[in-house]
Amino acid sequence: MNKTCTMTTPLLSAFSLTMILFYCSSVAYSQVTSWEITEDYTIEFSGTKAEGTFRGLSGIILFDPDDLDASKFDVELEVNTISTGNKTKDKHARGESWFYAEKFPKIHFTSNKITSLQVGYEAVGDMEIRGVKKEVILAFSFFDEGKQGMFEGELKVNREDYGIEGNLFEFVVGDEFAVTIQLTADK
Repeated sequence: MNKTCTMTTPLLSAFSLTMILFYCSSVAYSQVTSWEITEDYTIEFSGTKAEGTFRGLSGIILFDPDDLDASKFDVELEVNTISTGNKTKDKHARGESWFYAEKFPKIHFTSNKITSLQVGYEAVGDMEIRGVKKEVILAFSFFDEGKQGMFEGELKVNREDYGIEGNLFEFVVGDEFAVTIQLTADK
């Protein structure tokens, strides 16, 4: 019997250590502040001969400036909400040659790593548009206002990376677009 006890003791110790590590990591992860996206946000894009806004933002924001390793963005927006200020352009942008909203109704961003910069932060992650996933860098600032937080950021998106055509009626739009985001979130 002593042999059995001796053999199971290391197994029990390994199991106990695994459970303690799992518990500690889940407790640390759960302490990262979860932010709820409010309706008080703007998402604007601008490039040569095309600019506008998006709405329909939803998702998960876990962010703590003191725990960037556990922080994460996993957000999406509805393509059908695009607004250029021109209904004909909006319809074209939702069509097959641009966003193809019928087949790909969402634009999705998931951060893979968030780091601190001298001023602000940087989220490196995957942007998925039209079923194509590419790595992008979102530079952003965060302002903690007690029960609310303000996120302001900008990223560059090359339309060609996602198979978006350059013709918009008789105009040829630029390849690169600046996307700016300002949002308020509640704890």
